[in-house]
Amino acid sequence: MVGSSEESENGQLKFPQGVCCAVDGAVVVAESDNYRIQIFNASGQLLSIFGGDGKGNEPNQFSHPWALAYLHPRFSPSSSSASSSSSSLLIADCWNKRLSIWSDSSDHMHLQPVSQIGVAGKARGVCVDLNGLVYVSCGYGAHVVEVREPRVGFRLLQTLGRSDG
Repeated sequence: MVGSSEESENGQLKFPQGVCCAVDGAVVVAESDNYRIQIFNASGQLLSIFGGDGKGNEPNQFSHPWALAYLHPRFSPSSSSASSSSSSLLIADCWNKRLSIWSDSSDHMHLQPVSQIGVAGKARGVCVDLNGLVYVSCGYGAHVVEVREPRVGFRLLQTLGRSDG
């Protein structure tokens, strides 16, 4: 078990909302109530922590990070500052209504914000399909899933659902 409930110390978890795994087995946790992301190795040792409480456009601050997904380097935007060998960590930043994109290093110690993409509503989920398309679920007023193309600046390709329910 990684962390424990209702804590704010590094390595502890308070309302872990999203979780995903890196190719090397590292476990990435979106901690909604502590407004941060923590990365643990497969043995549960804390590797990295980043983020903080914030609303607005600051890339290193979150307002309830909700979900996570990794984007393989072959699908990364060509204009990103991430190296071609690094994966991108996608974070659904719920109350900031955005998808936050971070480059991730092989040791998970040197994550860097790459960009933030505004979405239709509160970002509640994110996933990547086998073709590299990114799906972002947007709730609280939007009730849609946005389909985005990461190789073209996360351009919106399609909206699934309707905003009126």
